[in-house]
Amino acid sequence: NGLSAPALSLWSEEDWIVLPPTNALHPQINCESIDAGHISLLISSQSYGRIHQFLSSIDKPQNSVNVVQ
Repeated sequence: NGLSAPALSLWSEEDWIVLPPTNALHPQINCESIDAGHISLLISSQSYGRIHQFLSSIDKPQNSVNVVQ
């Protein structure tokens, strides 16, 4: 409750650090499943592809003080 910014959760059934892996799922956050373990999320091309898709789909803020132009 109370999420005010777009959020993405990458999760994998191969993640043996977060047990069970479904604990990374949140009903109010866009959750994307990828084929990578916990540490390999950092080097997985799937991770970077999903992050790029997510960030590309977000509307740019209008009249924000923190936006550098």
